[in-house]
Parts: sequence; C-alpha cells; structure tokens
Amino acid sequence: MTNSMITLGTHALGSVKNKFYFIERMGPVGGTTTVMNVAILNPLKSYTADTLAAEIKRAMNVASIRGSVYNVLYESDTDSILFETPQTADLDSFFILTDDLLATPELQSTLVCKTGPALVDWVPDYNRLQSAMQFIGHGHGSTHNIPWVGLQNLLAPDNRIFVSEHSGCVDVRRCHCVYLHSSTLTNYKCVGPAGSRTCLAKIPVTSGPGSVLTYSHSGNLLDNTPCGGVTLSTLEFDLRNSEGLPVDLRGGFVSSTLIFVAMN
Repeated sequence: MTNSMITLGTHALGSVKNKFYFIERMGPVGGTTTVMNVAILNPLKSYTADTLAAEIKRAMNVASIRGSVYNVLYESDTDSILFETPQTADLDSFFILTDDLLATPELQSTLVCKTGPALVDWVPDYNRLQSAMQFIGHGHGSTHNIPWVGLQNLLAPDNRIFVSEHSGCVDVRRCHCVYLHSSTLTNYKCVGPAGSRTCLAKIPVTSGPGSVLTYSHSGNLLDNTPCGGVTLSTLEFDLRNSEGLPVDLRGGFVSSTLIFVAMN
C-alpha cells in the first residue's frame, strides 16, 4: 500500500490528533496565574520532525497567555524537541503535558483552562482530547511521563516550573501499523487490536509518506485465517489503525493477494 497517510489524521474520519497541551505560569511570587493551555496544530500537512517543531512553535505562540515567547527546535542528535522561553524576574514558566497526566482526574479537577493573552476560557473534552502528544514521546505509557504527585510538587505557588524542557522521542508516523480488515472473509473468527474480530493482516509502517508499505505471509502453517462455514458473494475490505478507526489514504491505493487453501 502507499503511505499517503497524513501525520495528524483527518477530521472527516474522526481520527485527527492536532491538539497540543501545556501548562503556563505567569506573574510574580504571590501573584501568579497558572493555566492549562491548548495549541491547535494544522492537521492538513505531512510533517517531518523539523516542520513539526516549527508548527508547534507557531501554535504555542499564538495560544500563549504570555504572547510570542516560545522557541521550539528539533534536535537531531537526541531525536527530541527543545522548548525554551526567556527567564524573567517573575515566575514565568511552562510544562509540556503527557497523555497520562491528561487522563488523571486530579489534574482535570485542579487546573483552570484559559488560552491567549486575553485569558479566554476554554473547555477540554477529556473523553475526546484529540491529543498530539504521542508525536513527541508524551503519549500513554511513555517513559517520559511523571506522576501527578510529581507535577503537583512542581506547581507549588512559589515555584518556577520550567524555562527549558526536552520532549521525548519524536515520531511523526500517524500509524505505527495499519490493519487490513474484512468482516465477510474472516467470519469474525480473528482477534485484532481494539477488540476487533475481523483483522486479516498487520502492515508495519516502517517509512515515511510517499513510500510503499508491504506485508508478506510468514510461511508458517498456522498463519492463516479460517473462512469456512459461510457462503460468500461479495468481499469487502477496509484499512484501520490500532484504535479501530478508518485510515484515510487520500487517494492512495492498497492491493492484496489472497490464497485459499483447503485445511484438513
């Protein structure tokens, strides 16, 4: 199949992940304002590590309650993104959130959500965050995570949080694997990701947009999908990611060869 998948997903298929979450602190000791902010990334581009860093910089400076104060730069030697802001006499600082922290009830009930220099209120949908944090190594289960207790200590009223912070490993692949499904051919006898019972093949995404992705049968006698017991008139196939959502190839193509073998 062609790897024409866009980095942040698509709104049309409900798979877009273009929201970048961070904490900002502004003001002097004894009078700080601390908020959870969100930067909206452009979902229409296919990003490299460098262009993703540039887009995060643009979006953070647009959303910041402190104005255009962030420098965001991809560092190839560590495969991470460096976030920086000038250190002032006040406690002006920031913290880049992770998906695990965003799922913490204590964080959800503690932080005030405001965006922009005018401190406009916004309401996060914690059930559908559309989070882009996974692309900088801040996804669920990342080793870059810290527990809520650690963040709570950082957020003590008289603390400066961070004026410089490195992300985790940058990975701009929208999907790490793509799954070929067919409800008619599998007869719901398979087990796939997200509880699916229709998965035929797992196609690893090992290269960037514009490349060709391939999957071959392992040759093992046990690597087969039972499809007996049904009468087939029409075969339907679709591509999904690990969350069970459809994959938009944006006009790209996928082809497959099926081999039917009688089993004793």
